[in-house]
Amino acid sequence: MSLDDVVKLLRDRFEEIGPSADPLFEAEEVATWAAAAGIERHALLDAIGLHLARAFHDRQLDYEFCNAVANDFWTLLLTTDELRENWPSRFTAVFEAFEAGEVQRDPLLDPVEWMVRPLIAELLGIMN
Repeated sequence: MSLDDVVKLLRDRFEEIGPSADPLFEAEEVATWAAAAGIERHALLDAIGLHLARAFHDRQLDYEFCNAVANDFWTLLLTTDELRENWPSRFTAVFEAFEAGEVQRDPLLDPVEWMVRPLIAELLGIMN
């Protein structure tokens, strides 16, 4: 299963259930995806984080979906010993960028446009 396939699967589930307290995947699925890709789970999280960042930046994926996926993987990260021992730093940076969109600092400014997009662009090395 490719990274594109994983993101498509997650997108389909998100569209089916919408924003929910329930995660979009089970921990066992992530282990299966990583094994199929021939990489460790922490490397899969880094790859998914980068994929989300690029697709969000290119406006192929929306904030609500990317933030939901990042939050679900963050929960997995915090509850899985192997992941905490091999901390996925790229994923963490992407997660933190999406988290910035959850706080309304100024009622006149959209936090996604004002905070998240510039942070993601900076992470991708696009800003001058």
